Amino acid sequence: MLFFRESDNMVRLKSRCKDFANQGNGVILPIDDDFIINCLERIENDNRRTIDAKLEELFQQVIS
Repeated sequence: MLFFRESDNMVRLKSRCKDFANQGNGVILPIDDDFIINCLERIENDNRRTIDAKLEELFQQVIS
């Protein structure tokens, strides 16, 4: 997991993570402040279970 404040170009960052994974170097999940805040809001709204789906979505974006 790569934690950071924000990115000027999240599409490009995900593309770089995808390239890294395709080279067999492992998987990097780019997680910014907005992602964390969204997860915390889900917890606050008693939707903790939906965080797994959000992480899975991000994982699929990076590996496919």
